Parts: sequence; structure tokens; C-alpha cells
Amino acid sequence: MNDEYRLVPRSRKHLWTAIVLLIVALWFIWDGWFPRASVREAHPDPADHYYLFNKSVAVLLVSASLVFFYVHLVAG
Repeated sequence: MNDEYRLVPRSRKHLWTAIVLLIVALWFIWDGWFPRASVREAHPDPADHYYLFNKSVAVLLVSASLVFFYVHLVAG
């Protein structure tokens, strides 16, 4: 396929975006599923919005990271 007909240009931008999103997702996973003792004291209820928000954002970020990584593989 000619480069002039490519929908996604060749670059490592999508790979770096996938890596950054995965790092941020790991942070949200850590806070949502494995909170520190100080966080558990502030939010003792496991069904608190703090945990639900972190878990939801973690799932979305992992999904977005996988999409960007797939685009990097296809465009590469």
C-alpha cells in the first residue's frame, strides 16, 4: 500500500500514547483495587464513589491503551 493512501501516518505517537495511558491506568488500578491504609480510613465503604470511579476509569484507560497500541501495530 502506498504511503500517500494511508489513513494513519507512520509514527511512534500512538505507541507513546498507549504507554502513557497504561501507566495512568495502572495508577487508577492501584488506587481502586489496592488502596493505601490512609485512603481506606477516609473511604471505609468499598462501594464508595471513590473506588467505583477509579475502577471505571481504569477499565476505560486500559481499553483506550489497547486501541492505541493496535493502531500503532496496524499503522506500523
